[in-house]
Amino acid sequence: MLNDPVALHVSDDLELLVEQFANSGPVKHVVIDNFLDATYANTLYEDLPDLDGMPKSRDYVFSDKRELSTLDKRSDISRQLHEVFMSREFADFASRLAGQQIFMDPEYVGGGFHAGGAGSFLDLHVDFNIHPKHDDWLRKLNVLLYLNPGWEQTWGGDLLLTDDPGHPTLAVAPKFNRLVIMECTDQSFHGYRTINFPIGRSRRSIAAYGYVKIEAGSVPRHTTNWAPEEAGPLKRALAKNWSAIVLTKNRFFGSGTLKNRR
Repeated sequence: MLNDPVALHVSDDLELLVEQFANSGPVKHVVIDNFLDATYANTLYEDLPDLDGMPKSRDYVFSDKRELSTLDKRSDISRQLHEVFMSREFADFASRLAGQQIFMDPEYVGGGFHAGGAGSFLDLHVDFNIHPKHDDWLRKLNVLLYLNPGWEQTWGGDLLLTDDPGHPTLAVAPKFNRLVIMECTDQSFHGYRTINFPIGRSRRSIAAYGYVKIEAGSVPRHTTNWAPEEAGPLKRALAKNWSAIVLTKNRFFGSGTLKNRR
């Protein structure tokens, strides 16, 4: 389905993947192992930006991680993956999963390279729904490519999925060359708990996001809605009011700092 040598063909498994996505829970998702050609996946991993050279995220008390959104501009190697994500073939595949016409954000707003070192965490949250630069783009899919060779379960850092922060979570290990495509709704809570691994290791992923066109203003806008599993009264109050705080800030100062994490 996707152009060699960058990505593994999934056309033979398309119907199975569509069925798995439709019947999955608590958040609709599908896991595709060995997504990229093995040689290219290793080359991409070796080309990842250095952790210390990536800016810290602006999720403040809700996360500890780094990010760099320039997937298509970093190198010729990462540009090949960009071309896959932006291809008609990938859009058609994503559209089959979602059951509606999906297109990918070419600017990776909130996406691109994500990384977390020792102690990194990302509280449970629901992502912003309307694109910061396009009032008629509604976010529908998160596309998460994990690049963590030799990942050990005891380190933590699994992607956690739940439709309610009070319910149990489903854990997906961020294994090397694993692609996770998950539905984005107001109930698609996700995040990861504090990682405990040796200094020098990092949790690596590349995120891209799929959208559908809507009539501008037809869906109320919200930013990231946080639901930390463990928090004191102040942090819980901040999480409850975070979207309103950020929307107010954006109204007066613009949305240049609006981010989203995975």
